[in-house]
Amino acid sequence: MSLINKKLNIAFFVQSFPAISEIWITNQIIALLEDGHHVDIYAQFKADDVKIHQKVLDYDLLSKTTYLDSFPKRRFPKLKLFFCKLVKNPFLRNFKLSYYYLNYLLFCKKSKISFYNTIHFLDKPEYDIAHAHYGFNGKYALLLKENGLLKKAKLVTSFHGFDFNVPQGFYDDLFNNGHLFFVNSNYSTSKLLALGCSEKKITKLSVGLQTDYFIKKDQHLLQPEKKFTLLFVGRFVEFKSPHTFIEICKSLSEKNIAFEAKMIGDGELRESVFSLIQKYNLESKVFLFGKQTQEEIKTHFSNSDVFVLTGVVDSHGIAETQGLVIQEAQAMELPVIVSDVGGMKEGIVENESGYAIKSNDIEGFVKKIIYLQANDEVRKEMGRKGRAFVDENYNIQKLNEKMVAFYHELMT
Repeated sequence: MSLINKKLNIAFFVQSFPAISEIWITNQIIALLEDGHHVDIYAQFKADDVKIHQKVLDYDLLSKTTYLDSFPKRRFPKLKLFFCKLVKNPFLRNFKLSYYYLNYLLFCKKSKISFYNTIHFLDKPEYDIAHAHYGFNGKYALLLKENGLLKKAKLVTSFHGFDFNVPQGFYDDLFNNGHLFFVNSNYSTSKLLALGCSEKKITKLSVGLQTDYFIKKDQHLLQPEKKFTLLFVGRFVEFKSPHTFIEICKSLSEKNIAFEAKMIGDGELRESVFSLIQKYNLESKVFLFGKQTQEEIKTHFSNSDVFVLTGVVDSHGIAETQGLVIQEAQAMELPVIVSDVGGMKEGIVENESGYAIKSNDIEGFVKKIIYLQANDEVRKEMGRKGRAFVDENYNIQKLNEKMVAFYHELMT
């Protein structure tokens, strides 16, 4: 078998799994599995979401997941687990790893990574690729390599946004010893360069979606009484600025515009968002749905007219780097209106599939919403253009083929 066709052993390192807000990681893993690659998932901890995407169950991804914080509580059972796994993979074959373990067992000499955290990897295959999502997990995977694990694996790290908010020098070891860094927008590239990463190691690879899954169904024909509907999907955190969406709704209501608004998501600002809805007497117009599965969100897309994603540069300097939900909305043929911060406007065809409005320009958002409400044919045409744009640029199958090609290139 030629190297380019070789099926790979891949280790994915993530923060939590299966996180309902990170379906794009699940989709990426599924696409690799469908292509015949072996994938193991290593999560720092189990997601506390009550709901689980059906895809996680369909592909039995939980059986492929190891939780790095899951150990017996007492020391003796931990050591028993260690020696049981050691039988399957004698560490004496690996000088660096045996030196590390002997130092710990004989002298209790600790390193930057816990002795017990390495146990999970003793009975695993040799990986060709260690792919970490978020810079923190890239640093974790690098520590494993430095202690004799993942020794043959090429280290790939995908940065997504909040992992940029670190002191200068925080990622120096990772930048020097990692092999490849994926970013999802030109904005993300600029952030990574500012942290000191070599431009030669950075590759733009947008987060993709299954375009054949996001197909619009005309449900409006069955609901003639349906109101003009705005949709917001995102975590209720500062840089998503859900309060701005409420201010937009307030302005629309004051102008006597007939509409309803749905907000999908949850987070630390949920209570303050709800309080603002009550303050403006918008309870009959703005509805909070909490966290939703991809299947549920797709239904909301089908029953909405315009997608709105507000956003700001928050107090920590964080902004949206891509916002995959913007592409999902366009795939469902919704015109989109987004803030012009971060990488959001890179993910639309401005003035054709959507509009980029200055951050916190409430009336700028309102003006475009009123225009789209009054022009049904414009909405439909923008929807068609958005669908074509996403098909061409964000199809996860095409993007995964590129990703695997980069994997193979590293191995040569």
